[in-house]
Amino acid sequence: MSPAPLRRLTARDPEQASQVFRKLLKNPGFSWKRDGEALLRKHKPGWFDSPRLPRVIPV
Repeated sequence: MSPAPLRRLTARDPEQASQVFRKLLKNPGFSWKRDGEALLRKHKPGWFDSPRLPRVIPV
């Protein structure tokens, strides 16, 4: 699964995303703005290792 939907959801309200991830990760110091990209790269390394080709090609 692409990390794009998660990025879109967290872009709407990064502070709310931080609160949710603090509870999920049990890490009271977590901040989405500061730690979100590292979290995605840690759990989705294959997604960031190679360039992504477009999924839709206009005809």
